[in-house]
Parts: sequence; C-alpha cells; structure tokens
Amino acid sequence: MTSIRIRPRFKYYSLLSSTEIQEKIKTALLHEDRCMAITRTNYVVIQIKPQHYHYWSPQLMLSLEPSEEGTLVRGLYGPSPSIWLLFTFGYALIGFVAMIVLIIGTSRWSLGMAAPIFWLMPILGLVAVGIYVLAQIGQKLGAEQLYVIHHFLENALNERVQVV
Repeated sequence: MTSIRIRPRFKYYSLLSSTEIQEKIKTALLHEDRCMAITRTNYVVIQIKPQHYHYWSPQLMLSLEPSEEGTLVRGLYGPSPSIWLLFTFGYALIGFVAMIVLIIGTSRWSLGMAAPIFWLMPILGLVAVGIYVLAQIGQKLGAEQLYVIHHFLENALNERVQVV
C-alpha cells in the first residue's frame, strides 16, 4: 500500500448494511488501543489515537452507500486534512510563481530583451520534486500506522479489503 500512489483507495460491496458496518467498527474500537473513529450517517473516519499520533499519521475515510447488492464501501487513505492542504498549497504556490515567471520571461523575450528569469523554472521544478519526495517520505513514515488502520478495518468487519 505504500507505493508511488499518493492516496490509496478501495471500493467493494459488503453484505452488511451501513448501520451494521458502523456498529461493528464501534464494537471493535472497544478492544483497540491504537485506533479511534468518527462516525456520521453513511460516513466513518478511522484515525490513530492522539497518544500514538505523529505528523505523518494517516487516516481512513469510509463512505457507505446503500445499494441493491448491500452497501458500497469506498475507502480513501490519506494524511490529515491539514497536511493534505499544506501540500496542495505548496503545489499551487509553485504553479502560480511558475506562471508569473513564464509571463514575465515571455514578455521580455518577445521584446528582444534578455530573460534570465527563465532560470527560475528549473529551480521551481526541483522544489516541486522536493515536495513530492517529502510527501513520499511522510507516506513511508506513516506506513506502519496505515497497516494498523487497514487491519483494524478488516478485523472489525471480518472481510478482506483489496486496496487498488
């Protein structure tokens, strides 16, 4: 599950109802010392408890959709929303600065002037690669807890879940 993918996900049909899935998770939490869950109607977030939480701790967001075959369970692993926002903001900032650099550089170049500002583009590319590498390192640091959450879910529901 800790491959090059940023946010692993899964989707499968369960014969259990949405309410039964939530009740099984709540019951399993009574015997679990590393996970906690936030439940809403047709929605569950499984997280690491605060005493085991670190900056790169993952969480699992479950969407439970009733259907004819039972319940469609969609799961998405990822960092906490604040970390996800930080990385998204970083990429957006790099994109915005790159756009400004390209506008200024292209304007100067089309007027026949020197455009040394274009040298910022490879630097911005390296910063973007650095952010990606940092995200991968964080994903590796949270991998053990991701497996804890995944095995908790499988044990709570007594079903095998294939992550794609």
